[in-house]
Amino acid sequence: MSSFAGIGLTIGGGLNLSNTSESGDYELPSGETQSMVVGFNAGVNALFGFTDKMGLVTGLNYETRGTKITVPASITGLGVSGTETMSASYLQIPVLFSYKFIPELAVNLGPELGFYLSGTEKYEAAGQSQSQDLQNMSSMDFGASIGVSYTIVNMIVVGAGYYLGFLNIDNTSGMSGSVTNNNIKITVAYLLHL
Repeated sequence: MSSFAGIGLTIGGGLNLSNTSESGDYELPSGETQSMVVGFNAGVNALFGFTDKMGLVTGLNYETRGTKITVPASITGLGVSGTETMSASYLQIPVLFSYKFIPELAVNLGPELGFYLSGTEKYEAAGQSQSQDLQNMSSMDFGASIGVSYTIVNMIVVGAGYYLGFLNIDNTSGMSGSVTNNNIKITVAYLLHL
């Protein structure tokens, strides 16, 4: 964001690289591997400047997240490996403290609340695929975000950040442990000075 001690509004979007972390009963069986999935983000964010260096960033952002699990042939029983890709969409509300080191460069840090919208699981093996809606997903997610933003010619803001989820996003009964979201976000936005 550019103009602190005032209000700035950004409209934009970008790329998400997401994964999940598992513990307890959710840990992957031996031999299965996990990788990031590519998604996107889009939204509107406002900066409320308190001084020339400090402010608060909040907004509404649509984001897709998920993970990809590769299952070896020894487990699929099909003679070939298979994949399971989870894709979920969230409405995210950040509340971030922002500090400017120089007029163009800011660091943003704080909590972020997410509301689950929809999601699918896709299974692929031996040239065939099958999809279904995600089951037992928690309606909310909560975590912490940290990121940097750089303003170019006072109107284009490029940013990068990392989100670490704290809440278990799976509500399957009888399970101990958790599944949490992790997300790297890259954004480009247009800045309006209000």
